[in-house]
Amino acid sequence: MHKINILIAKRGRDDYLKVVLHNFNQADNTDKYDIEVYIGEDIEENLNKIDYSVYGNLTVNHLYIPNLPQAGDLFCKGYIFNSMMQIMRQDYDLLCIADSDIVYRSSFFDEIASILGDSENKDLCINTSGFYTDQNINYKKILHDNYSYEEILSDYPHVKHPGCSQISITKSYHQFIKNKLGIKSIYDTNSLGYYFMGWGREDTLVNKIIAKSKVKVINLDDAWVHVWHEPQAMKDDTLLYNNSIMALLHDEIKERFRAKEL
Repeated sequence: MHKINILIAKRGRDDYLKVVLHNFNQADNTDKYDIEVYIGEDIEENLNKIDYSVYGNLTVNHLYIPNLPQAGDLFCKGYIFNSMMQIMRQDYDLLCIADSDIVYRSSFFDEIASILGDSENKDLCINTSGFYTDQNINYKKILHDNYSYEEILSDYPHVKHPGCSQISITKSYHQFIKNKLGIKSIYDTNSLGYYFMGWGREDTLVNKIIAKSKVKVINLDDAWVHVWHEPQAMKDDTLLYNNSIMALLHDEIKERFRAKEL
């Protein structure tokens, strides 16, 4: 039985999360897998607002991850992911990094298990692509009506979206990244992550690491639907960037890759 860890970083957004968990819980043949969900939240009072017992096919761990002092009130997604990677069970076969506002295809777990095959030691990354719903669609209605992946695609306009940081990696690939790049996890937040304030942008570093690692990447097409919302990472009041920080970040990434001779 494959052990699958699912990581979700969030702040609030309980409506999103309930739909995602329901979607995972109802996936095809879920009982064939040992699935543990880790939800990282930087607001402690949000921890007990959801009854997770209704998701009988999942083991859900809702964790309080205190925010970085440098972040102030801003959300630091990369830091939460990195912290959960230190806390989660370590005898997993596959690590899925998910968003709290994406609905996955019902056959998702069967498909990634098929890609893994019988070997538990494949060095690979599964990079997924999907769709965005049209920006004029009322995403709250979709979420509250508990639409499935198939229903969203059939009932609402949508546009193709390329592969992004909705990725799944084997344990051996994660270990390879840590050994090869000398970092704690795929999210190197102790040295770089506190620059990624607000929503998003940390996936740029993840994609750089994947591209440079030279390990086989398998694309799983049309695996999910992202319910449209205004891009949070582009809002001025959600970012703690300035030109000097961005320049330092880019240089440090380049130096790190150059030093490791990737």
